[in-house]
Amino acid sequence: IKALASYAQLLMKEEKLDDAFDIATRALTIVPTSPELGHLVSQIAFKQGDFVKARDFMESAMDNGAGDNPFSLELYGDILFSVDEIDEAVEYWKLSQQAGNDSELLKRKISERKLLH
Repeated sequence: IKALASYAQLLMKEEKLDDAFDIATRALTIVPTSPELGHLVSQIAFKQGDFVKARDFMESAMDNGAGDNPFSLELYGDILFSVDEIDEAVEYWKLSQQAGNDSELLKRKISERKLLH
């Protein structure tokens, strides 16, 4: 499973998003309660521009414990912003910050209430 996840991450970095999504979802079917794999699949769907699918996968990941990860919280905020749930997005960005994510970009997202990359 770790090898599949690592390979999917590599493909994502190489912008081979369809292949990355296929491999990551295959891994997720093997371990459907993995918050890490749920985060990965959600992140790939987000990069593909499929925000509804990204939200669905991230909600499942959150149900399986991804809410303990500050970077999952930030990604969920990004996804929520992308589906026009602005107030909820800012709340998740704040939760990410409270969980230890101290990136300057995250601080700007919160203060400007904008999705920044």
